[in-house]
Amino acid sequence: MHDHACEGAPSRSRPPRPGRVSPEEQARRRELLLETAFDEFVTHGFMAANLDRIAKQCRISKMTIYRQVGDKEQLFLLATETVVNSLELEVLEATQSGGSVDEVVAAYVEIFKRSSNARDYAILRLAITESSRFPSLASEMLRRIGKICEPMAEYLHQASQERISRDQARRQALILLCMAVGGFLKLLGATEPDAAEWSRDACGLFLHGFAPEPPADRRS
Repeated sequence: MHDHACEGAPSRSRPPRPGRVSPEEQARRRELLLETAFDEFVTHGFMAANLDRIAKQCRISKMTIYRQVGDKEQLFLLATETVVNSLELEVLEATQSGGSVDEVVAAYVEIFKRSSNARDYAILRLAITESSRFPSLASEMLRRIGKICEPMAEYLHQASQERISRDQARRQALILLCMAVGGFLKLLGATEPDAAEWSRDACGLFLHGFAPEPPADRRS
């Protein structure tokens, strides 16, 4: 028998069955796990990071971590992936902004200058420290850095009207990144790379070489 009372009634999503977790709650729990793991690695280091402690804070079992993510190494890489994805998106947006080469280079430098904070550098130090025992950590970090720089490398290749090869452009994008953040100086705790003058000089050196930037009225 046709039920006219149901005609035109809005469709309703069925609530999750008892004992089952909604997709939204699953996403929330996963985000909590990764944030907790990130803080654990930054606070205690890679070797001293404790999966039992992470599981307890997230109110899950350690077996759940192994089942959903994997071992400690995989959890470390997954917990730090969000930072990488965010940087890659920022670099892509900077290279597609339509600004001048000077403006795009300056934006690129500022992106990495902002990201070179104590928290993110602690993660980088961990990967360096553990590179002998866990070489895959360092290898993955290097792969990620290269991936972050890809939009800038392509931009430099196109901006040069392809006078430089893509390999050259990739190297130049990496060189500019190192100049922007201060490299080992920042890892050793130097504060000079945080100054505005550092960013200005990094851009000037990259764009104009050793010679000082020409006055505005003499630029072509």
